[in-house]
Amino acid sequence: MATLPSLNSLELSLIGRLKTHPIMQEVSTLPWHDLLMILIQRRYLSLSIVNAYEFVIDALIDEPIN
Repeated sequence: MATLPSLNSLELSLIGRLKTHPIMQEVSTLPWHDLLMILIQRRYLSLSIVNAYEFVIDALIDEPIN
């Protein structure tokens, strides 16, 4: 199992990669209304992400079954 510092390091590296993605580089140039429309179109996907996130968090803190 990975240690907390290595998980933090991995998370920070993934955040860094996300920030350098071309879409993330250009998102600040979008007018607010256009960005809002994109987010609203994707709201059902966003709602699904919460369930996956909670499942992963629970799996990380649960003790393995032997």
